[in-house]
Amino acid sequence: MTNDDIKKIRGAVKEEINVALKPINRKLDILWDQVEKVTFGIDEVKETLDTHTSVLKRMETKLENHSDDIHKLDRRVVTLENNNGVVAPPELTII
Repeated sequence: MTNDDIKKIRGAVKEEINVALKPINRKLDILWDQVEKVTFGIDEVKETLDTHTSVLKRMETKLENHSDDIHKLDRRVVTLENNNGVVAPPELTII
């Protein structure tokens, strides 16, 4: 086999590879466009998530404080009820 024959074979192989890759490249381009669309707003989503997380943490702290206050008040009321012989209805009992 001569150098010219090898060059012709290489050229034909390169051409076949480029032809075979066209549909694959087209599909990859479509997938890339979809990925860009999906990830376009990801920073905005992260910012919103961070905001919601900080608000929920503040709410959790307030809820814990309110829960403590409710239990303190319940102890006071139960003490008063017990001293005065009052029986609270079950639906008004704090568990």
